[in-house]
Amino acid sequence: MSMEEFPLVLVTEVNAIVGIDLCEALREAGYRVVGPVATVADVEAYLEREQPDFAVIEPWLKDGSCAGTMERLRQRGVPFVVHSVSTPDEPIGRNFANVPWLSKPATPWDVVIALDGMAMETL
Repeated sequence: MSMEEFPLVLVTEVNAIVGIDLCEALREAGYRVVGPVATVADVEAYLEREQPDFAVIEPWLKDGSCAGTMERLRQRGVPFVVHSVSTPDEPIGRNFANVPWLSKPATPWDVVIALDGMAMETL
């Protein structure tokens, strides 16, 4: 199996330590990883060039809300999980009620399990 056959995951995270831990766990689980990306501007620039298979989204990055990014991912059919201290009943979460929402401090492996479930659904 070539590396291109492994799912590509975009990770947005404002906290460098959390992001590095999360990306490392995803790589150990066999995913290709882009990130951690800490700004909406960088996420949007990436999405102009590429499309990930999945994403892990922290809805509040250094330069603002990822609500537009989450909507763009949904429109493109890219499954994603929200990994945040925010809750789904807050304004940013209300439009994404059908999205898996993991409250921090979820472990990196909780995120891996959520993505594995999504990957199984797409097979």
